[in-house]
Amino acid sequence: MLRKDFLWGGAVTAHQSEGGYTEGGKVPAVCDLTVTGKFSDFKDGIDSYHRYSEDFDLFQEMGFNAYRFSIDWSRMMSDENTYNEAGFEFYDRFIDALLERGIEPIPTLYHFEMPVFLQEKYNGFASRKVVNIFVELCKKIVDRYYHKVHYWITFNEQNGILQKGPKMFFGGICPDGMNPQTFDNQIMHHTLIAHSLVNDYIHQKGGHVMGMATVVQSYPETCHPLDTLESMKAQSEAYVFLDVFARGHYNSYYYANMQNEGTMPEILGEIWIS
Repeated sequence: MLRKDFLWGGAVTAHQSEGGYTEGGKVPAVCDLTVTGKFSDFKDGIDSYHRYSEDFDLFQEMGFNAYRFSIDWSRMMSDENTYNEAGFEFYDRFIDALLERGIEPIPTLYHFEMPVFLQEKYNGFASRKVVNIFVELCKKIVDRYYHKVHYWITFNEQNGILQKGPKMFFGGICPDGMNPQTFDNQIMHHTLIAHSLVNDYIHQKGGHVMGMATVVQSYPETCHPLDTLESMKAQSEAYVFLDVFARGHYNSYYYANMQNEGTMPEILGEIWIS
């Protein structure tokens, strides 16, 4: 028997669902740079930008009481120092429409939708400058919606930074001559700083942070010690994020690996080890 406060619903990204690609002041996002042309792009989605009310009626009919979506950064900022009020007004209506149907809104604050101009100017989350820009945006979003939104997610699939997918999702391109692992660790570190600052602000406003979406489990292929060691290393790449979330520091295993491999990111003293 499920508890009465059990949340049941669905989840989408803004860029895969909204459409409205050039409407309301939206600008291109870094996820657009990953489109191959072999499949659909993100320009139309399912047109939820215009049809979300119809969608929410169907969700209500299905008994949904929660809905996770992303707030599209590229819809909220049209330039580095320019916030887009039309983007905020869209999510005003979007969130209100959920609440009117008894559906808990659960926004994700970063789901690969950084404006391209921040990738071009600063190389995305490889730059501490982008951390500051993102945190300030998140504070404005939280200020706007904290009285309507109780649950938040900061980053989607943050541990994907250490996996082999495109770092373009986090706005970064590894510079020529730089160790790719050092580059990944730098993006990891900066997004952890961003998570920490936003997490603290949400708690100040009385909200709850549901953490990062997805962790990948790893098992050794055989009982051979080298396989076990390789599995431990892969597992540490997933759990290094959880250690920082829960304990506020890197685990000693992953930190020692960065030191031994010469892949330490630039750390300004914000995160410790133990």
